[in-house]
Amino acid sequence: MKRFAGMGTLLVGSLLVAVSARATVTYTVTSESGSVMHTDLGNGLDATYLVFQITSDTTVPDVWLTLDTSASSIISNVGNGVHQLRFNMSTGAHGTDPIGGLGLTAGVPKAVFFLVKASAVTATNQSLGVKVYDGDPSGSGSLQTTKLFNFTVADTIQASSNKVKTVITIPNNPTIGELGRITVTGCTGTVGSGKVLYFSPVSSDTWPADAFEFVDSDIQIENYAGSPYRNIALIPQGDVLTTDNCYDEVFTFVIDTVGTASTSPSNFITSGGSNVKHTTTNSGSFQVVVPPPPGCSTITVTSTPASLPDAVPGVPYLVTFSASPLPQGTYSFHSTTLPSWLSLNSTTGVVSGTPGPADAGSVSFTVTALDSGDDPADCAGQAQFGFTVDAVVIPPPIQVPTLGAAGLALLALSVAGAAFLLIRRG
Repeated sequence: MKRFAGMGTLLVGSLLVAVSARATVTYTVTSESGSVMHTDLGNGLDATYLVFQITSDTTVPDVWLTLDTSASSIISNVGNGVHQLRFNMSTGAHGTDPIGGLGLTAGVPKAVFFLVKASAVTATNQSLGVKVYDGDPSGSGSLQTTKLFNFTVADTIQASSNKVKTVITIPNNPTIGELGRITVTGCTGTVGSGKVLYFSPVSSDTWPADAFEFVDSDIQIENYAGSPYRNIALIPQGDVLTTDNCYDEVFTFVIDTVGTASTSPSNFITSGGSNVKHTTTNSGSFQVVVPPPPGCSTITVTSTPASLPDAVPGVPYLVTFSASPLPQGTYSFHSTTLPSWLSLNSTTGVVSGTPGPADAGSVSFTVTALDSGDDPADCAGQAQFGFTVDAVVIPPPIQVPTLGAAGLALLALSVAGAAFLLIRRG
């Protein structure tokens, strides 16, 4: 019986090992952006979206990806470089929105978009690491795999023949949680032998990548065999035609927070052999403004005393700022414009300090109150109001003249002369 019991234990152990082995997930990450980041640094085109597609051999309920640029001194993230896979790739007709859905289904690809910027041009490979987590990397998610990709940075010039014709944003009045769209139409012009066609909805690092997160790319090009191209930036070279063909691009982003953004999409196209040029960026741009949702409080900042006093060198100066409505919200106070002799208590809103003689002149500063969380979740940190002080005037100190040795001697002679005259008259 002991022999059979031992065999049973061995069999159970083997089954556990086999189950454990089958539970290991294999992730495949591919770059859909080629290996060159195209820029025009002298004209403000310093950023672009890198697109990566990911698949797994096992269904995973929650997947997050980060882009590690720490090994690169040239390329860096715009925003935090952290994205959760929240949408399934659109498989319908051109212009079909992606469908919400977390994680990965075995064998079904999803895409992730990272906005990066370059500080210089380089032909030296810059190593970027796409890291895959089975949950929020800032929480319980654990690192599953890292895939390294190399990119160089190449400057381009503008080609006026390749113009972006139309840019539209949908919806016109977006709210948090909605999908927004940028639709770009244009034509490639004659494509050179290098056959590079690269499409990005953003060309500058001013785009708030964490607030307006791109989740889908849908590119339709006339006469191109692979159209529509889903969630790629660089069109496969084998599909690129040298003839002029018009395109229609739909970029979809999800609105994560309240904010304002504007951008000019840019397309990079080989023209005249192997030289890469970009479309004009002044022929189409858009701005999207997302207001706070209903129910957010409007913060008003006031000061005590209401009429701010002038400051006097050597005399302590104190003003207390407060935010309302209270107690609906909890607030913190901030300022980046205080002169060096003043300090701000972020909890109490007290601005205090003692000016010195060298601080004479007019002083202006702004105090801002931020709602720290008692309003609805989407309001936190959004409602704010700045109070700018223009009335603080520090008069220069009264100058008391001083006399040196020669001055004292002259003063003594003057006093003596005056005394002599008085004596004679007396």
